[in-house]
Amino acid sequence: MAKGSLYPFKIRVREPELIKVYKLLSTRRAVKIPDQPTSVKLSRKLSPIRQDIFIGPDTKYKYKSYISLPPELDLEMVKCGSAYDFIFKPIVF
Repeated sequence: MAKGSLYPFKIRVREPELIKVYKLLSTRRAVKIPDQPTSVKLSRKLSPIRQDIFIGPDTKYKYKSYISLPPELDLEMVKCGSAYDFIFKPIVF
């Protein structure tokens, strides 16, 4: 993972179902995605340059998708009115 200009990366989320998934992701680091339309919305929010954040199926259970963060990334959330800003940052030791 290249840490230079890619991070910190900020996205603004207004959809309630995406806010729930990102809130859980910030605390658990891996979250089950509830349904297919939510999975597509998550992919579109992260798709252009975020290849290190895993979004895909679980190999044990066929029809469940997951999103997870690699060990070197952290996710912070900041409330901005009715929306939330989610900031992906590298963990600095």
